[in-house]
Amino acid sequence: MSYAFSDVNFIPDEIDQVRDQEAPKKSAVKYMIVLFGFFLLVGLGLFAYNLYTKSKINKVIKETEEGSAKIASLSDFGASGYKLGKRLGTIKSLLEVRSYYANLINEINIQTPSDIRIDKIGSAGQTDITINGVSSKNYSPISTFQRNLQSSDSGYFIDVKLDSAKLNKDYGSVEFSFKLVLDKGKLNVKRN
Repeated sequence: MSYAFSDVNFIPDEIDQVRDQEAPKKSAVKYMIVLFGFFLLVGLGLFAYNLYTKSKINKVIKETEEGSAKIASLSDFGASGYKLGKRLGTIKSLLEVRSYYANLINEINIQTPSDIRIDKIGSAGQTDITINGVSSKNYSPISTFQRNLQSSDSGYFIDVKLDSAKLNKDYGSVEFSFKLVLDKGKLNVKRN
């Protein structure tokens, strides 16, 4: 069935033209809204990332300040540790070059014949030692004592010289004096 007015258009042509002209404007507005929304989301994302980065930076700065405070509090320990380390190094070097005079005295005691009494052991320098003593019989034990020191297995004695020997007629004994030159290197070796 057909209506008599079906082909009749009651809308003026100007309105259709205005609609046709406004259609691209409406689609442009839609695109602008979509673009504005996209840029708004991107901007909010960058703003959130910026806040996150700032919080991380502030956290790192705070940790750095705490670490600096710890380092500052430990610097006194570091300085005292350094001083103690230097002192320990000095003590070690002193112990490495020290002379074991107890070993020397023990060696002299071992090499002393029974007829000899040692009255005095003295030092005349780093490597020079003097021994003063008395032989109860004669000159023979003094000679034995000198040979014992020279042929000692310890190697402490580089040179052993009889400095003086004097007969004491009142007591029937001989007072003597030795000058010994020590091997400082061998004296610095610890022995049990």
